[in-house]
Amino acid sequence: MGGMSDPPVTLDEEMRVLARLPGLVVATGEGERAPPPWLACTLEVASPAELFSLLVTQRCSGALEVIDPRGKRSLFLEQGNYTGATSTHSSDRLHEVLRRMGKLSLDQILIADEMVKAGKLFGRAIIELGFIEPMALRGALVEQATSTFEAACLEQRGHAVFRADQVHPKPLRFGVETAKMIEGALRSVHEHRALERRIGGIDVKLDVVQPPPRGPLPETAQALVQLATSARKQSFTGAELIARAGLGQLEGLSSLAHLLEAGFLTRADEAPAPAPDDTVRLKRLVAAINLVMAALDDAGFGVGDAVREYLESPPELYEEALSGLTLEQPLDDATVLATAGFISGGRPAMITALGALLEDALLQAKDTLAPELNERLLERVRALQS
Repeated sequence: MGGMSDPPVTLDEEMRVLARLPGLVVATGEGERAPPPWLACTLEVASPAELFSLLVTQRCSGALEVIDPRGKRSLFLEQGNYTGATSTHSSDRLHEVLRRMGKLSLDQILIADEMVKAGKLFGRAIIELGFIEPMALRGALVEQATSTFEAACLEQRGHAVFRADQVHPKPLRFGVETAKMIEGALRSVHEHRALERRIGGIDVKLDVVQPPPRGPLPETAQALVQLATSARKQSFTGAELIARAGLGQLEGLSSLAHLLEAGFLTRADEAPAPAPDDTVRLKRLVAAINLVMAALDDAGFGVGDAVREYLESPPELYEEALSGLTLEQPLDDATVLATAGFISGGRPAMITALGALLEDALLQAKDTLAPELNERLLERVRALQS
């Protein structure tokens, strides 16, 4: 993975433009040894996941560069197969990946960093220190390439450029797994957009509620609260908090949603409202989910089964909370409350997980139901949540 570098130059500074449409540029590099033509577009025109899927379908070789306001990620292809990535984002560095995987502690990272300062590669340093086995390091490198790919696919601000002449210096061979990675990335994009809607946008400034509500917090959510508290009178946006904490986009957004819904954070542009207790919130979520499922099942087309599949194989972030529930019958709030008592994070974690399930059901309703029916359904869900 690449280290931090100077901010990327603009498109017009580094290439000769051949054609331009709104949000879309076709161009070539300058000079006698110019690379083949590039395709460049803003991420408002097409998501990185969609662009990468197109390149895989065409069995292209090269690098798709995803350039956002904070840095650049390059996703490499050989004959349509993903071979790895480079990145200038600190959250994509190997030590951050290992920390998120629970393979390295902060103390171990600091010790290894001293060997890196003396000229040792980080991977070699942690093997020599006995912190990790070589096979585990290989797995971490694959996880690093996978998580960097997913993070690039979630970017919504900036632009993307495909360079047909780029080759990864140390390629990993994913082969047929590339298709599965794209499917996973598209699901993550769907979940990412749903989470952004729940928190009201990632660029909204957030304040810490004082005194904070009672109740345990997951480690990542606690880290975000501590960062926001350390800012004193300064408000951070959700994007800034996630970047400062070194969290992945999905992990960070899920934690922000948890903190906002549990009343630990509030949007800087609105006064905090007294939140109902967790028991009431869980019962309201159960009622809302049952309402949407009834509407989907009445509509037919098997759409309700798509939501049931989500519950049967939920995202990893919500797996512990949702794994004991089923939608074969309407959800029972007593069962939900009992399940919440046995999971880490307790009722706040269950509230976040059920909120994600409700978002998925509402998205299915939006794609399936007639507009007027969908609007009436949304009004009833909002009434239940208020």
